[in-house]
Amino acid sequence: MKHTVTLLLSALLALVAVAPAGALTFKPREVHQWDTWVFHHDQTYYLYYLIASQWERWDGVGVATSRDGVHWEERGTPMMKRDNVVWLGTGSTWRSPQFEKDGRFIVNFSEQPKGEAQHIYFGESRDLLKWNRLPVEFRQDARWYEEKGRWDCIYPIPRPGRGFYGYWTATPKGRVGFGFGESADGVNWTALPAPELDWKTNPVPKSCEIGAVEKIGGKYYAMVGVYPDMCTFVADQPQGPFVAAPKNFRLLAGDCYFARFFPSPDGLLVTHHSITKTKKGRMSVCYTAPLKRAVVDAEGTLRLMWWRGNEALKGQAITPRLQNTGSAVAPAFLESAVDVRRGTILEGSVNFEHAPGLVFESEGGTLTAIRLLSATATEAGAIQPDGTKFTALPRQSINRDLPAKPASRLRLLLRHSLAELYLDDALFNVLSLPKAATGRIGFLNNATGISGLKAWTMTLPDEASLETKP
Repeated sequence: MKHTVTLLLSALLALVAVAPAGALTFKPREVHQWDTWVFHHDQTYYLYYLIASQWERWDGVGVATSRDGVHWEERGTPMMKRDNVVWLGTGSTWRSPQFEKDGRFIVNFSEQPKGEAQHIYFGESRDLLKWNRLPVEFRQDARWYEEKGRWDCIYPIPRPGRGFYGYWTATPKGRVGFGFGESADGVNWTALPAPELDWKTNPVPKSCEIGAVEKIGGKYYAMVGVYPDMCTFVADQPQGPFVAAPKNFRLLAGDCYFARFFPSPDGLLVTHHSITKTKKGRMSVCYTAPLKRAVVDAEGTLRLMWWRGNEALKGQAITPRLQNTGSAVAPAFLESAVDVRRGTILEGSVNFEHAPGLVFESEGGTLTAIRLLSATATEAGAIQPDGTKFTALPRQSINRDLPAKPASRLRLLLRHSLAELYLDDALFNVLSLPKAATGRIGFLNNATGISGLKAWTMTLPDEASLETKP
């Protein structure tokens, strides 16, 4: 009872001050964030995020709300770990199976008490903002899982008939995988054998995490975290086996992590967080990324795509004009720096025949480029001011296994030190610059192959720089 009251009081106190916030696209003002998940209800998006209030260890969950999925308001920290707990882990939110009668929402999260293994716990709410801890503890089932292994973050899907199947991060005995089980009420769970994972020709890691699983077009798509990538596995049945996707296996790669599905009025969307190069304490400063659409094509390949709701980021239109360098290989920059505090969206056409690419200047004058190799492949890296000596960055070589074509539509989002690149609406690079961007954007090879440029300043507030001082 004491912990339930503590949980409720922390929520009420946190809700006293409600402050607007935004970024690429959201960062809480006073705490570090990491894993995110989103729940949509009654025309409102609820963003939950794991926090480290002292920038040293994850110890709670924050919440923000939005009417459009783009502009967010902080609503406090409704869950904090208990005093005897080393750290608190991420979760998911869903409706009770009898929601029409009881109006109850359910959340799960994990805690690792001192000297014990990690276990999963639950809370309930009627408004998605104030949460009460429930007296239920879900422990490892030693028949199939290591007793002191990972046990974290249930993601539920409807079970035929009634109740849920669930997937969570776990340590199966004898192999790498994740947890699987079922529940009639969404609170009391029974573990089942872990699904088999067939990695095909991909390296088998020492461990993995499960972001989410959803049934799309008759198959079950799992977003599996092999830090720092999210990879796609596909199954014909909820219990597996799950097989590595033959195309676009690295679904989310770059300076980002932990993709999660969630249903919305616009179909199935995905949230994740983006990771900057800035450190505070032992933590990297992170942002919630713009939401993406989860799209499965005719071949059954899952991709993350531009969500039309992000058009709400487009504010005042600006006219991008290029400076001619007089050199065939030097970057051609825009005549005027763009607004990187509010953020900028840049769109245009790209012809791959001319080896095009984007260039960003960071504070201190360093340049980072994204080379647009084809309609399916890009790579990012450091570059010299004259356009030479490209040095590839780790995890920034992207291949989306898309059909070849001579040209594509380009869309770039840039704010503070974070950039997102889309080609024909498919997400390619999520890139963190070494320092905050100065607003100088250029194009490789004197902008040859780039045409039809349009730009907008984002409809986000002019915040302090992302480069938060420790």
